[in-house]
Amino acid sequence: MAASGAFVCPTNAIDARRIEAGGAGAPREALVAAWRALVGCGVRLTGGSDAGVADMRFDDYALVPELMVSELGLTPLEALVACTARAAAAIGLGDELGMLEPGKRADLVAVEGDPSRDATALRRVAVVIQGGRVVYEPALAGGASR
Repeated sequence: MAASGAFVCPTNAIDARRIEAGGAGAPREALVAAWRALVGCGVRLTGGSDAGVADMRFDDYALVPELMVSELGLTPLEALVACTARAAAAIGLGDELGMLEPGKRADLVAVEGDPSRDATALRRVAVVIQGGRVVYEPALAGGASR
């Protein structure tokens, strides 16, 4: 898989949420061991959550890089890259988004803290900008970020 350049998206967050809620999930230890083995072989992991299916909300994507760090042994920066630039490349949009570079879409999420050092910083959203326009600010939305 590594030699072919394939991307693998473990979608590890949905089972974590199901187990956390007292339900059944896939055999977690075996899956984590398999994902760690893929990382060790140089397979390119991407972030993904299966948001929209039972037990996985759209606004819970921050769990994905957190689990990549805590379970798979990635650094916060490696998890951040997996969930942004590499995820964009995996879906064929690496030339348009995934990194802050000239010529790419002006979409970004600003957080309190440094997500390249602390994956949980992604839960502290300060502002969301899409297409160069502010679309979310907790103060304007009347509440705190998750």
